[in-house]
Amino acid sequence: MRCKRFNVTVVVFLSLLICISQLAGQSLSKQQLNKLDDLKNLSTQERHAVMKELINALNKANQDHEHEERKETTISGNEIRVLLTNWGSISTPAADNTNADLVWPKGPAGLGYAYEFGPLVAAEVPHATIPDSMIHIVNDGFISPSDGEFEPGTAVKWGWQPRVGFSDPDSPEMARFSDLDTDLDGKPDSWPEQWYNETLGRYVWPAF
Repeated sequence: MRCKRFNVTVVVFLSLLICISQLAGQSLSKQQLNKLDDLKNLSTQERHAVMKELINALNKANQDHEHEERKETTISGNEIRVLLTNWGSISTPAADNTNADLVWPKGPAGLGYAYEFGPLVAAEVPHATIPDSMIHIVNDGFISPSDGEFEPGTAVKWGWQPRVGFSDPDSPEMARFSDLDTDLDGKPDSWPEQWYNETLGRYVWPAF
């Protein structure tokens, strides 16, 4: 059974995160898949190298005007520090205490408590060949193959791609609510220009 291609748009408000993503796929070699199957048993250095290969492979599906460069940011609240991505993951298999993970209590003495987690998206879509029939799909955006998905019957890894318009193209980080305006131009550094509200005369976080 073959389904029509469909776009999934996700708006996640977790702490101060907006993530809008689209399904995309990229073929992985058998060698890459074998490494990914054993990801949790690799050393930190080996795991980071394998995850970099996987993210680069997924980025090859990111070469059009609808998708943005993959970015991350780290937020802190109370005693927690966590890594967020603009492709839907909260922490990643490549994260550790140094680059965030989900650390409690925050600081050098804290422990990492997350491998990778994030939202699920459910959709009801018309069947491609059976009239008046619907298909129900539940999908996650995990890049870890033990949790993510592949195109049925293939080695094409499915994941979510970030949509344009949710960060400043010149910023290395995804937009975050509490970002600072270090260059004093009136715009938080990671926010895109299109968040300027002409009526209010200032930049506005789109959750409000």
